[in-house]
Amino acid sequence: MKYLLFVVFLSFINLAPYQKNEAQKSLSDFKSMGYSVYITRSEEKEPIQKEEWLSYAKNDPQIKIVNGDIEVTNPQTGKKFTYHADNVTYYLYKSGEVTFTYGNGHITVKNPNDEIIFKMLSIAKKLDAIVIGDGGVLFDYSYFATKLKDEESNENSEKENPKKKKSKWKLWK
Repeated sequence: MKYLLFVVFLSFINLAPYQKNEAQKSLSDFKSMGYSVYITRSEEKEPIQKEEWLSYAKNDPQIKIVNGDIEVTNPQTGKKFTYHADNVTYYLYKSGEVTFTYGNGHITVKNPNDEIIFKMLSIAKKLDAIVIGDGGVLFDYSYFATKLKDEESNENSEKENPKKKKSKWKLWK
C-alpha cells in the first residue's frame, strides 16, 4: 500500500522544470569540450583561404604539415590504428606540439596556453587577421603586456616585503 501511494504521489509531480533542456545540455557539453581560440578575419574581409594558410604554414619552420597515412597507438589498450591525414598542421613549441585545425575560413586551437596564443597573434598579423576566443574574447599583444606587468609587480612586492614561510604543522612546542 505504501508503494502504491508513493507511485501515485510521483505521478502528480511535474519534473520538467528540473530536467535540462537542449540548450542546457549543449552548454554543459561545450564546457566539457574545452576552450577554443581562433585566427579569423572580420566579416568585412575575405575569409582565410585554405591555400593561404598552407602557404604560410609551409614557410614557418615551427609548423609541421602532415599528409598521408598516420599510425596511432591507443595508450590504454595498445591497439594500433591508421587514419589518413590531409594537410594536418602542428605547431612545434618548447613544451610539445599542438594541432592548428583549418576550417570554414579560420584556424582553431583547443585549450591554448600563453605561448601558443603568442604564436597565434604572430600568425594573425601575417594573415591580416585577429585572434578571438570562445565567447568573443579578443586577444592582442596588450594581453601579454598586462600579464607581464602584473607578474613584475608581484615579484617586486615579494622582494620588498620578504616573508618567512611559516610551517602549518607544529612539530614541537
